[in-house]
Amino acid sequence: DASTMPHRLFFKVNEETNAYSWFFEPCPWEDRLVGDDESNPHPSFIGKPVKSAFFYNNRMGLLSFENVNLSRDRKVFNFYAETQLAVLDTDNVDLSAASTRPVDLFDVVVKQQGIILFGNRQQFFLSTPDNGVITPTNSVIKPISNYELNRDIAPEDLGTSVAMVSKSPDYSRLMLMQGNGLEVDAIVIDISKVVSGWLP
Repeated sequence: DASTMPHRLFFKVNEETNAYSWFFEPCPWEDRLVGDDESNPHPSFIGKPVKSAFFYNNRMGLLSFENVNLSRDRKVFNFYAETQLAVLDTDNVDLSAASTRPVDLFDVVVKQQGIILFGNRQQFFLSTPDNGVITPTNSVIKPISNYELNRDIAPEDLGTSVAMVSKSPDYSRLMLMQGNGLEVDAIVIDISKVVSGWLP
């Protein structure tokens, strides 16, 4: 249902006035053309709220609770497989960041090596074991840290590290995450420790 899915805001020529204008409208989401609910199931965000949208390597990504959905390669509005006979590298990717604790993904930071997924209580890294192109068959989600984050403040990419705000009952902590990747454990430093309790 395009009316309840994310919309797009873009700048293009207005055909009536022949001048450039901003347009806000539903995205042209593509329907499933082959298969059925068994051979080509609906994306896992159907019937659930979409928490965040992003782009990575010619794919659009959507977060919904513990699920990460990436569109087909170069078809950013198509979240269905091209054929039911084989799994193609260009097909959509639908993964779950399953954990022993409830996961609610709310934001991402896109890096060259992969995608850092931020949940309310746990953080993950989505990539491929050989640091190649993400496809439906070789994608891996690995937990990298366990911090309760403030979902009202988006994580910020600082180049070689990522800043995120962690919550505690009485005050906030500014954390710096370094070393993002599947083979390297993340190093998280509390850089606000010197002013502990000063940040509301």
